[in-house]
Amino acid sequence: MSQQPTRKSNFLQMMLIFAVVYLGYMLFFGSKQAEQAPVGDVEKTYTDAAKKNDGKKVLELGPAYVKQLRKDGSGASLQKAREVELAVGVEIQKEAAKTQNFNQAVLAHTQFEKIYTEAPDSAIGARGKAEMAKTSEIGKKIGSQTIGYRFVDFIVNLFGGERAPGFSYWFAALFLAIIVRALVWPLARKQMIGFKRMALLQPMIKELQAKYQGPELQQRTMKLYQRYGINPLASCLPMLVQMPFFLWVFWGMSHYRFDFHKGTFLWINEQAAASFPGIFAPNLGERDVPLVVLYGLSMIATTMLSVSDPQTAKQSRIIGIVTGVFFTILFLTVLRFPSAFILYWIGLNILSTIQSVMINRSPIPPLVERPDGGKGGMFAGMIPKDGPTANVNNGAPKLEQKTGAPVLHKPKSGKQQKRKKR
Repeated sequence: MSQQPTRKSNFLQMMLIFAVVYLGYMLFFGSKQAEQAPVGDVEKTYTDAAKKNDGKKVLELGPAYVKQLRKDGSGASLQKAREVELAVGVEIQKEAAKTQNFNQAVLAHTQFEKIYTEAPDSAIGARGKAEMAKTSEIGKKIGSQTIGYRFVDFIVNLFGGERAPGFSYWFAALFLAIIVRALVWPLARKQMIGFKRMALLQPMIKELQAKYQGPELQQRTMKLYQRYGINPLASCLPMLVQMPFFLWVFWGMSHYRFDFHKGTFLWINEQAAASFPGIFAPNLGERDVPLVVLYGLSMIATTMLSVSDPQTAKQSRIIGIVTGVFFTILFLTVLRFPSAFILYWIGLNILSTIQSVMINRSPIPPLVERPDGGKGGMFAGMIPKDGPTANVNNGAPKLEQKTGAPVLHKPKSGKQQKRKKR
């Protein structure tokens, strides 16, 4: 008898996926540190490179020198570390302006933002803030050349643009979420209905799993899918079709990130940021801690309210909590996304939850056994239809359709056959 995956094993699989995602990000996007060298050697070599304005050497030695200074932990070392970080950021900024590399501009801005957040009232913090503004102008100039930037800019100006900075920018982010969910709604609906229709077969699949195992189980399971005109991969197709659109909108918002510095939202403003630096963002172009926490809670709430199968409810809730906590920590530590992005994702979560609740409360068309016994092949009915899946044979009238969830049909007894003749 084949064994079902336990909840514990599924939980461990999810944790493994998260670990792979995190390690993959650090591998490809994490900061590349220079090889460690004695403190004296790095300090001397870096100082000589800085005096000679050797930008390449500054970029090469700066991260290693900063790491050693921060490891020391003294006030003087931390001050020196920020000065080195500022110099490294300036070199990255120059490279971005020279090569018109938008990602370099983002990297430089993140470097300056870190310096300002750590020491907002110091001279080095003021210099970091000034360089942030300079880098923003470079980034806007580069990003404005893309179609995605122009699309987002059109939406922002539709609601007032710079004339209404306290409304237009944050509402544009939510409006983008509304547009996205509205456009992908037909595909998302087919996807969710496909999953629910497959769930109707679970009692029959469990009976097969209790009797068979190995290749025979797989073969009989595929025949069961064919009998009811279901392709287990069909529900994945709408998901794949949606992904390019989601990525395009994210790409457009990414190139507009420096313009979001002009917008504010409730507690996200200069006054709140001055009172709680590093916690509240001064604008929608920078990370805001409370908003990131709200995003994590919205992910958990979305999972809790979207569960439709009571048998997997507990497991789904655990996965939802783990996912919400994981991305909250990730966005607070490694990925510093602008507040406008977080607002957009919160809007997507809210709308996705509403749509899931609507589908869960609506009746799902019952599965009907195909009159040809599933001879049409596994890929018949690639996209789940809203009605029964029974087909006709070359214009012949449909066979009598059955309603309700499919059940295993047992041979009729002699008494039942006599009753039918009467």
